[in-house]
Amino acid sequence: MHAVEIDVWSDYVCPFCCLVGPAVERIQAEFGDRLRLRWRAFELRPEPQPSLDEQRERFRGLFDRGIVPRARELGLVMRFPERHPRTRRAHELSAFARTQGRAGALHGLLMREFWEHGRDLGEVDLLVELAVRAGLEADDARAVFAMQSQVEEVLADETEAVHLGLSGVPAILVRPAKGLITEAEVIEGAQPYEMIRAVIDTVLDRH
Repeated sequence: MHAVEIDVWSDYVCPFCCLVGPAVERIQAEFGDRLRLRWRAFELRPEPQPSLDEQRERFRGLFDRGIVPRARELGLVMRFPERHPRTRRAHELSAFARTQGRAGALHGLLMREFWEHGRDLGEVDLLVELAVRAGLEADDARAVFAMQSQVEEVLADETEAVHLGLSGVPAILVRPAKGLITEAEVIEGAQPYEMIRAVIDTVLDRH
């Protein structure tokens, strides 16, 4: 039986979302079946908003000074991306993986392929490849895009984020099992494991 529920709104092209991954994975390993974890969709640059590609050089110094050292401390490999792909398709596939119990595995693969290898998360063939590596069927993954079966789920995640007042990612919402998400404790930004764990312990102590 779940003791605590965590919803994490994130985007695959957000470096801070990548940085918070090890902390969330550590907590998931510690709690096991007592934790219900859901990765939720939040597109930083959905169409028709302009891509970050034209402004990417503005962020190179910040990335090298702030992101790379912290990633190294966490044992992550993060390279400055040569492109900033749209992430709608990646979120659609993740939403499907959630229904199959493979969202966690897929999430990690998507993050690594973008930040370590700079691959384009908008390419269907790549997403199908990652789906298979995460334990999904290739035909099922292709059907997600052909049928656009998960678009409404992605948009629902993003609409809920707006209603909850979430303006940036990562945003981690912690609540007791079956608790109302509107009453969840909100953790903003790539906070360390110790802070996230302290919030979880506080939530559990209250209930």
